[in-house]
Amino acid sequence: WLALTDFHDDLDAAARQDRPDFLCPVTAEIMRAPYLLVDGHESLHTYEYNVLVNWFITEGNDSDPVRNTRIEPARRNFISDGRLGREIRSWCEEKVRKWRQELKSQASASTDRAAARTDVHVFVDHSNALIGALKAGTKLDLARLAQCVEAGREVRERVVLGSLETERNRAAWEQLGYTVTADTRPGKEHLIDDALHAQLMRTAAKRFDPARVIALVTGDGNDNEGRTTFPQCIEEALKNDWHVELHSWRRSMNRVYVAFAEQYPTHFSFHILDSSLAVVAGWA
Repeated sequence: WLALTDFHDDLDAAARQDRPDFLCPVTAEIMRAPYLLVDGHESLHTYEYNVLVNWFITEGNDSDPVRNTRIEPARRNFISDGRLGREIRSWCEEKVRKWRQELKSQASASTDRAAARTDVHVFVDHSNALIGALKAGTKLDLARLAQCVEAGREVRERVVLGSLETERNRAAWEQLGYTVTADTRPGKEHLIDDALHAQLMRTAAKRFDPARVIALVTGDGNDNEGRTTFPQCIEEALKNDWHVELHSWRRSMNRVYVAFAEQYPTHFSFHILDSSLAVVAGWA
């Protein structure tokens, strides 16, 4: 299970849809160590082992966590459900194997698509990219990120916005040719997304023949408290015949972009940095 850490959230989501019997009824997460709660000779429910220990031993409860019916301590037992544990493990490993293969194929296909369109405008949400890298357990390499997103194309515009960490990396970004805007005040960013949205909208409102590409580095798809959002910026670009690429870390990408890819298959695509950066670095 530790080897599948990057996919835990996705596996839980997939199990909720396809295999709810793999979920602990208390945590609603996939069971790593499924154990049957037994009352005498009657098997009640299957739970994550740590949930049973915490419920009965640590907290001292004497009832079934789901049924809320009392169980005499002398009749209570926990029995490992090895068959279910093996089934869960096999299902998870197969899911992750398929996802990894899809990510690798997608990274290869995105390189081919990028080569077919030469003019690109790049916009980077640096804070979101940093958070995504942290979730992926890696350090954000700015040069490698730029190489991955630009993909050897003619870059017409390079824009990066972020917070204090962006300011600390200003020299590195500028060396790569990017215009940098940073909110250096401590704490939560102050309307920095709005500033990036404004620049995106200005570019998205233009039309070119042949059509150009907007490459957006972010996974943020939130409603932004009623103000302009990244999805709205993308929709504006699509109306004006732009091809839009979203480059995001897998665990930071809002699900709205999966729907975009299905709705606009010829003009919108998302590219997973976990896999794309590995290809650039020669890891895959």
